[in-house]
Amino acid sequence: MTDIFWRAHQGLPREAPGSGDTTALLLRLAAPLPGRPRIVDVGCGPGAATVRLAQLPGGHVTGVDLHQPFLDAVAARALAAGVLRPRTSLGAAL
Repeated sequence: MTDIFWRAHQGLPREAPGSGDTTALLLRLAAPLPGRPRIVDVGCGPGAATVRLAQLPGGHVTGVDLHQPFLDAVAARALAAGVLRPRTSLGAAL
């Protein structure tokens, strides 16, 4: 059953509703944040929000997901955006 889920979602740019602007708005609503916040995006999917979060606050973002192809997508997206940092097997640190 989970194989069907992964196949149905493969290649989608987002795994949740919203947009980069929505992510930025939610981050502003969470303010004030420390100067270099540490953010965890649990269930990050292919990383649309994860990379946006890494671009906005100037802190450290860790994307966590159980599906390796999603983590690979986060890494590729982060590399293209210039925010990639070393990653672990559990997630991508941005």
